[in-house]
Amino acid sequence: MEAFLTSILTELLLVSVKCGTNEEYIPCGPCDSVCGAQIVCASVCQPLGGCGCAKDHVRNSAGKCIPKAECPKTESKAFAPLVGTNSSCPEFETFSKAGKCDRTCQRPTKNCYRVQHEPGCRCIPGYVRNEEKKCVPISTCVSAVFKR
Repeated sequence: MEAFLTSILTELLLVSVKCGTNEEYIPCGPCDSVCGAQIVCASVCQPLGGCGCAKDHVRNSAGKCIPKAECPKTESKAFAPLVGTNSSCPEFETFSKAGKCDRTCQRPTKNCYRVQHEPGCRCIPGYVRNEEKKCVPISTCVSAVFKR
């Protein structure tokens, strides 16, 4: 049952993703380069995809994807916006540049991609936030939602 619900939620995510200008949906999750900074990306596919810069584009200091050629020559090499790591997230959560909007036991199909959210930790696929704000398997709260 959990695998079935996870696959349905994943399909809903793929259908509802709206990426910004010069961005595209990346199923394994984005790892965008930034003007003036080298970003090291994990070689493992992230469980939750998201929008990342299109080919030959990088993020500028405002977090927008621009052509690499338009990067300012004077931008600080230490600048690396929107960088986070999974090691800073609690159990059953992953870092997402797309934002920390989460589905909950009360709203398991909440659409998180229509509004820009702050980067942060979000529940991994198949998990939702419970009333204690912890990520739990959706199967642990589905029966409570559908009994109402």
